[in-house]
Amino acid sequence: MALRQKLYSLTKSGQLKHCSVTCSITCEVNNGPIAEYPIANFGMCCNMSSAAEALAFLSKNRGDLSVFVHPTTLHPFLDHSKRGIWLGPSMPFDFSSTPIVRDPARVCN
Repeated sequence: MALRQKLYSLTKSGQLKHCSVTCSITCEVNNGPIAEYPIANFGMCCNMSSAAEALAFLSKNRGDLSVFVHPTTLHPFLDHSKRGIWLGPSMPFDFSSTPIVRDPARVCN
């Protein structure tokens, strides 16, 4: 959770001013597999204006963690299967419960 704490500090200080690790849509800490994710994980949310800075930070500070970065659109299956990128080794997803379409779209707040 050291990486999450660093991200929290950067969002609170304004260095990643359009990102959140406490957002209402995907920012929870999961201590085990959940939905399509095969292992424990946490989420964060960034608007496009801070996405490049967040990606650079994650690239430099992920250590031995694998990080999956993806958009959040009306199409969660495509977001996870075709539109995302891995920093570090990739992992297989379980898409058995991933919806093809989500309406309304989730919004980073």
